[in-house]
Amino acid sequence: RQLSEFGQEHHDDDVGLRGDFGDGFAGLRVDYYRAEMSSMSPGVIPSYWGELLPGDLVLMDVAMDELRLSWVEPVTSFATTFRDEDLTFRFAAGGLLTYRDMKMRARTDDGARRQNVAIDGETVSATGRMRATWRNLAFDLDYAVCPDLVLGGDLGEVNQDLELRFEYAVPLRAVTFYAGYRYSTMDADGRAGILGYAATLELDGFQFGMTVTL
Repeated sequence: RQLSEFGQEHHDDDVGLRGDFGDGFAGLRVDYYRAEMSSMSPGVIPSYWGELLPGDLVLMDVAMDELRLSWVEPVTSFATTFRDEDLTFRFAAGGLLTYRDMKMRARTDDGARRQNVAIDGETVSATGRMRATWRNLAFDLDYAVCPDLVLGGDLGEVNQDLELRFEYAVPLRAVTFYAGYRYSTMDADGRAGILGYAATLELDGFQFGMTVTL
């Protein structure tokens, strides 16, 4: 099934928090992300989906809580100059523990039939991080891959996560503004009542926010 068949054909605004314990590059990082989406209008499913029947007009609410805990150690760094200013590159590697809890609640537009799917699990990933800094600007690239290292739950196969972020540090202030992009893939399989499923989920979108250094 495509989510578009349930009227899910849009992006939505969501909220996330991040805490870094270290120098802001290497060390311990904790991320929490809450994603929510609801159908804008009913979709039509062409075949059976659990309790839902072919031709049903359906709506779906999706909510996911994601908690990530990572630790990376510096690997190497080097510096050069660009326009007479220092340009520094840093590289780090480590591990990432991710917990995801997703609820998908589908129903016919008249509420006569419903089908819920719950997907959760914990995965362990290898992760790498790169940062380039020049003056008050920084560019971060984070990549993590989980080659079927599943601790429990419904997630499996290969899960990947890519994040790009541009940052501007306000001079003489402990405030940094950023804009970025994240793309994440998740495979899952399991059962929800009479429905057996195998899912490939994608999470992608732009990020905007600010960081305060304490």
